[in-house]
Amino acid sequence: ACRLTTCGDGVLEPGELCEVGPTGTCTLCVLGEGPRGYGFLGEAAEDNAGYTLEVIGDYDLDGGDDFLVGATRADAGSGRVYLVSSAATMAEPVGTDFSLADAHYIFTSSVESDRLGSSLATLGDLDNDGVPEIALGAYGNALFGENAGVIYVFLSSTVRAQPPGTTFDVAQANFTLYGVQE
Repeated sequence: ACRLTTCGDGVLEPGELCEVGPTGTCTLCVLGEGPRGYGFLGEAAEDNAGYTLEVIGDYDLDGGDDFLVGATRADAGSGRVYLVSSAATMAEPVGTDFSLADAHYIFTSSVESDRLGSSLATLGDLDNDGVPEIALGAYGNALFGENAGVIYVFLSSTVRAQPPGTTFDVAQANFTLYGVQE
C-alpha cells in the first residue's frame, strides 16, 4: 500500500497541511505536531493516493477542518476520493497511521478510466445547511469525447444524511457537469 508521509522540514504545526508531492508519488503531511505527525495509507499500491488534496472546512461539524484526498488510479483507473475527518484523526496519538479505507466517507466511480479525484473543490453552501458542497473532478471521463472530463457535485445535506463509513458512487451525485470535446 502507498504510504502518505510527512514532508517539508519534518516539523508540523497543529492542523498544518503540506503540499502533495510530485505526480505519482505519495508524499503528504497532515494534521500533526512534532517530527512525525500522522500517516495516511492508500488502499492499494499504485492507486495514486494523495494526487490531490483539498481542505473543506468543518464538513462533519465536529470542530475540526476536514479534507478530501484523491486517488486517481484506484479501482483500475476509475478513481476514488476520501473525505477524512480531522477531529477524529487528532483524537489519536501523534504518529498514528490511518488507512484511507476507513475515511469518514468514500466516493467511487464505476466509469472505466474516469480518474475520479483528479481535481477537488468546495463550492460554497448551495443548500443552505451551513456546510459547503464538494465538487469531484474526473478528467478521464469520455462520455462526450476522449478525456472531455466531468465534475460530480455532492450536496453536503445529501452526504451528511448518511452515516460515517458510507461509500457513494458518482452516479449518486446531485449534479453532474460534463465536458465536451469539440
